[in-house]
Amino acid sequence: MKNKKMSQFRNKYVGTMFGRSFALIVVIVFFSLIISGLFLLMLSGSYWKESMRDDLTGDAESLSDRLVMMMEDSLSDDLFATRDTALASVYLLQTVSACSGCDIFLTDENGRVLLCSDGKGPETDWPFSEASCPRHRGGVIPAEYLREDGAEEDTICREGVVPGFGEERYIVASCAIRPGGFARYYIVLMKQRTIAYRALSSRYIGMLLFSSSVAVLLSLAAAYNVSYRIVQPLKKISEATHQYAQGNFSFRINAKDTYREIGDLADSVNSMAESLAVTEESRSNFVSNVSHELKTPMTTISGFIDGVLDGTIAPEEREKYLRIVSEETKRLSRLVVDMLNMSKMEAGKLTLDYTDVELSAMLFRIIFLFEDEATRKRITVKGLDAMEKTVVRADESLIYQVFYNIIDNAVKFTPEDGEIAIGLAAAKKSVAVTVRNTGKGIPEAERGLIFERFYKVDKSRGLDSKSFGVGLRIAKSIVDLHGGSICINSEENAYTEFVVELPAQPQKAQD
Repeated sequence: MKNKKMSQFRNKYVGTMFGRSFALIVVIVFFSLIISGLFLLMLSGSYWKESMRDDLTGDAESLSDRLVMMMEDSLSDDLFATRDTALASVYLLQTVSACSGCDIFLTDENGRVLLCSDGKGPETDWPFSEASCPRHRGGVIPAEYLREDGAEEDTICREGVVPGFGEERYIVASCAIRPGGFARYYIVLMKQRTIAYRALSSRYIGMLLFSSSVAVLLSLAAAYNVSYRIVQPLKKISEATHQYAQGNFSFRINAKDTYREIGDLADSVNSMAESLAVTEESRSNFVSNVSHELKTPMTTISGFIDGVLDGTIAPEEREKYLRIVSEETKRLSRLVVDMLNMSKMEAGKLTLDYTDVELSAMLFRIIFLFEDEATRKRITVKGLDAMEKTVVRADESLIYQVFYNIIDNAVKFTPEDGEIAIGLAAAKKSVAVTVRNTGKGIPEAERGLIFERFYKVDKSRGLDSKSFGVGLRIAKSIVDLHGGSICINSEENAYTEFVVELPAQPQKAQD
């Protein structure tokens, strides 16, 4: 059970983006706290040191002033002139020492210890010249801790090892006592450096540990929240890509309550899914349509050839059916060529061969190709006599295919005794060709689909039974490739009109 939980923990966190980002944030917070703590300790230590020196110096000056007042009250410049003055000096040193935690000494002008805060002050053997404890009796404080050469200040503060007082480092503050204007005594305050900083260290470490604990807890919560908000949408995006790989393009990502960049990424993935869904549907329809369009002529060809080979078709009818086979083969060939051209155009791999194309002459030639069909259906063609010579720069073979497909549709869908009108209008920068035929027209709901692959408007009546439904798609691709436009206008049971607009000169990008 324990191994299973450990395995689940490793799978969920170890090596994952969530686990790594969470661990990275924790490490950054941890080291930031250590660095900031050390930096603050340095600043606090410096501040504490200056504050301690100021306190010791102030206490030394206060003691000096108090002792001077005591000597003035006793009308003597000797603290040991009377027993009461000497004892009062000892008690004063002891009181200040107990409050400040310092060792306090009274020395003569040469630094020899006369009184110390640890001394008790003898009750007998008066007069006495010193009342220091046995440990400090006879001790001498070096002159560099009492005064500075050439300095006029009565008070100094230094830090270091005081010879004769052990190997510890002390903070030493001294102040001269000047009864009558000359330095007869020195008051000296000494505090071990380790003791002085011990309170700072313990207090600071306690505050640091408390604040660090709070900061770590808050940082862990923030790191977990940030990592979760980053990783969860990415998990959804990963899940979405797996769904798309399996063909499920309906899956969508909801990432509104996250960071803007991840939300934009999620929106892009959703847009990609929509595009893939459209592409997949188009591909599916394309495969279905191609399969259908290929199956019918191939079935016809196969059936008629088998009939000729096995004798089912009489010899006198073989020529008729072989002609049908020939026509179906040509239809298949045209389909393959059209599909290849359309694929090249949509992939941008078809290079245009620009020449001067005279549109009016081209339209005349195409109309004459359908003369027999138009005569059979008694179709009236208008507008040819009104066309003027108009030249554009274009790929002649491709533009020919555009108008061939459009006029082919017009003749095919124009009923008997109908009418086809062709217009050609030249402007300064463009040329517009209009092909309008009477007939059933195209329903409004289907006009947006007319340029799709394999789309046929009239599927029920079979008016376009020999068409593959790619002619208008190819026409639009060619016009777009030339930088032009093609649109359709129609009214049901009235007319259908195609308008092709081509630039008079090719675009620079296509030169």
